[in-house]
Amino acid sequence: MKTGILVILYGKGLHDSKTISKLLETTIDECCYLHIVNNGPEEISISNNNVLELLKIKFKNVLVEQFLENRPLSFLYNSFLNNDYDRFVFFDDDSDIPLEFFRNSLNVFKSEVGIDIQLPIIKSIVSNKYFYPVVNDVVIKKSGFTESNDEVFSIGSGIIIYSSLINKFREFNLNLFDNRFALYGVDFSLFRRIHLLKKKGINVGIYITQELKHSLSRESGSISKWREKERLIDYTLTSLFYSKSYILKISKISKIFFMLLLRKDTELVKEILKVIVNKKHPRC
Repeated sequence: MKTGILVILYGKGLHDSKTISKLLETTIDECCYLHIVNNGPEEISISNNNVLELLKIKFKNVLVEQFLENRPLSFLYNSFLNNDYDRFVFFDDDSDIPLEFFRNSLNVFKSEVGIDIQLPIIKSIVSNKYFYPVVNDVVIKKSGFTESNDEVFSIGSGIIIYSSLINKFREFNLNLFDNRFALYGVDFSLFRRIHLLKKKGINVGIYITQELKHSLSRESGSISKWREKERLIDYTLTSLFYSKSYILKISKISKIFFMLLLRKDTELVKEILKVIVNKKHPRC
């Protein structure tokens, strides 16, 4: 099986990334192609890079791209899915990948019929708590298929998408990830779109697999002004495009403005107004 692996780096060199170091340790039996994207803010050196040379020995091919302007994750993800692979694996730069991650996921795919996407059980490196996947508002800690009518959400790192899912989206001329989102909300947009496919009567086989330890921003303590703005943009776009009713959409957006006006945060009010008018993240 031809496998493509995408690793998004931000603010780190190859030698600083836990994901990269773990990839060098993992067992890989099949034909694997590694895509590394440095999404800024500074260029990383790839000439005479010992880590890169080791990666080139382990993988069929290694491609390094650098986008210092910090491209939207949705663009990077959808672009990666245009490659001719049988399955696509997504990682950010600080995941603790188990030694047998690739072998185990492939064995499950071969033994179970109808898998379109595999989701790891996400456990925090910091607190050791389980956070994802969330199925019908409950965190799931065991492997197996989800039900066809389940509402499922997870984060992007460790997700494995098979070409069968891409083909199902193509039938409706739909990207898997919503290009109107840039950072927060990109991962969840995939699952919201999967839910839309289910409503159209398309069966999507979602299989929860092995455990993956991950560093989560929600556990990082105090929220910076920048992070708060990004989360508000995500909430606004999600309210605009994925609310279950028009009344709910208006209610959620009104709530945002009410909160910001109470705080007299005119800067954020202007930012959210811009998002509503343009119907996309400012970086999209």
